[in-house]
Amino acid sequence: MIHTLAPHRLLSQLNRPRLRIAALLGCAFLGLHCGSPVPAGPESELCSDETCVSQSRSALSSPAAAGSYRTVRFDLTVPIAGGGSLAVTVAGPTDDGREISKTTGPLPLVVLSPGFVIGRAQYNGYLNRLASHGFIAVSQTARAEAKHAQYRDDTSKLIDWLIAPTGSSASRLSGRIDSSRIGLTGHSLGGKISLLTAAADPRVKAVITIDPVDGAGAPLAKDSVGAIRLPSGIPIGFLGETISKTGGAQPCAPADSNYEVLYRSSSASRFALRFLKAAHTDFVDNPASCFPCLFCPGGTAPKAQSRDLAIKYVTAYFLWTLAGERGAETYLTGGEAAKDIAAGLVELTKS
Repeated sequence: MIHTLAPHRLLSQLNRPRLRIAALLGCAFLGLHCGSPVPAGPESELCSDETCVSQSRSALSSPAAAGSYRTVRFDLTVPIAGGGSLAVTVAGPTDDGREISKTTGPLPLVVLSPGFVIGRAQYNGYLNRLASHGFIAVSQTARAEAKHAQYRDDTSKLIDWLIAPTGSSASRLSGRIDSSRIGLTGHSLGGKISLLTAAADPRVKAVITIDPVDGAGAPLAKDSVGAIRLPSGIPIGFLGETISKTGGAQPCAPADSNYEVLYRSSSASRFALRFLKAAHTDFVDNPASCFPCLFCPGGTAPKAQSRDLAIKYVTAYFLWTLAGERGAETYLTGGEAAKDIAAGLVELTKS
């Protein structure tokens, strides 16, 4: 059964601040998410073409802000099985500002696939936020975006390499990833690829998509989404909008292949957050510097607002499903989500 939840019901059912505070204090007492905290103050970031070192802190591991881990970000060229390579960006917690920490133990992995012809650098905001909360986050550039089966298979091959890296860059990731905690996310075409990969690769334990489009090209995600088998209690997440399903000769998120179609195609536990007044490409870091974004106008919600909400929801989802922070669920389907609903920012559907 599908339920669209009203704000007053969500708040009455899940607005339990004492329990949330107690749980968060318990996490602090046990030392969770305490890797290399930095002094209080505004976030600072030093970037070059190859690396970006970020220092940040946030209270109580809120996914709406940077977490307590100092982070590093760098680009790699990854060799994959069968020949060829993938260009990727990697972000994660760091002790020295240069390499991903080995002292925090094997960390959960999130692989992000970009939208069609959108550069992976447009999703660095997602990588930085996830890294600051204790994840290793990796975005990729596809070898052949139009070949969706290959794109799916390459994503699994990328996971293979990240778990057991080889070659000259192996030391930068070796031993740092927990192969039992792997999640996928992606925007537009990348959302489709995330669903296709989750259906084919049982190592994937969580998947949330950002306005996915089941674009032309076999296989179709709507035919595969029913095969996704996540662990008990973990739903598939969908973030979406509906402005871009109409308009122009070729809508950016057509009504016959948008997130609503993919949501209905699944019979698994799932939820969807629909961004009101947002357009298809409002979820990238900077639509003004994204040439393909010029072809998806129409959103009237502030673009930075839509981006920040999406980053918050993606981070909350993986804190909940991969990091075991059950309190993070409130940002998606509970009291914190109800605040966004009451503010007229999103609508929630779950089944």
